[in-house]
Amino acid sequence: MLASHMDRSRSFLFNQAIDQLLELHTWQIDRTIEGIEAADKGHFASNAEIERILNKYAGPRCPEMARAV
Repeated sequence: MLASHMDRSRSFLFNQAIDQLLELHTWQIDRTIEGIEAADKGHFASNAEIERILNKYAGPRCPEMARAV
């Protein structure tokens, strides 16, 4: 149904979906490797950095997260 609405073949949509999935997984793997390499070098976030990020995203909606630091 989607293929006909987009005037594309089902194979085209399937291949496009697989390409996007592989691209996403490649990006995730690359970021994970970068994080592991940084950790191996001893590069970690400071308590102040973690608190700033928690406050940015948790804010007043989730005060228990802000206190966790």
